[in-house]
Amino acid sequence: MKQKINTELNEKKEPTGIGSSQSTEILKKLEEKLPDVKCELIHKNAYELLVAVILSAQCTDKRVNLVTPRLFAKYPTPQDLAVAKPKDVI
Repeated sequence: MKQKINTELNEKKEPTGIGSSQSTEILKKLEEKLPDVKCELIHKNAYELLVAVILSAQCTDKRVNLVTPRLFAKYPTPQDLAVAKPKDVI
């Protein structure tokens, strides 16, 4: 039994999911169907977008856009937010 497990762990497996050519084709079709898509969440960088997306799972995008300017003024970088005390963020 031990030998079988070790052999299975050493076997190379094909990655699952779609390949890059498929994802490129999907993106192309989406851009054709939805050429003017705009994110409703106001953000300046990936950090702000990530935080805004997480918050938008709890409330509306409109509400997120109301609270994030103050949040990002106080915590402009991920490092600033990471060292903040939770009671100060809430």
